[in-house]
Amino acid sequence: MTPAETTGSDAELIGLARSGDDAAYSALVARHRDAAMDMAAQRTGWVTDRADDVVAAAVSRMRDTLRAGFGPVEAFRPYLLTLVCHLSHASDLDEACQAPGLVEGSFFDFQAAMSVVAPWFTQAEYASSGAR
Repeated sequence: MTPAETTGSDAELIGLARSGDDAAYSALVARHRDAAMDMAAQRTGWVTDRADDVVAAAVSRMRDTLRAGFGPVEAFRPYLLTLVCHLSHASDLDEACQAPGLVEGSFFDFQAAMSVVAPWFTQAEYASSGAR
């Protein structure tokens, strides 16, 4: 790929990347990486390592998606940023599954949750009943 080709439109570079052109895909990533890092940083609480991991996963998944013949045709950035948002959310869920009180990473501590919710529910129910 020549330097002129790396300055093509997103649609042109996506077409080349879809057919396996690594230089075209690298040009797309270089063009949109800063926006992806900003989005990932915001979504991960400005934790740089997590943001880097999210962007790396998004870039890898996007490459695989394009090579499989799917994904965007014209606009790379919106697709990439949406993927970053989804992956950063999944990253939050993965981390939450490691939180104390969870049973084997898939169930939360119901009693602990109810100790927070029950007093509020009771107060809201009392207030809505009109009792004073």
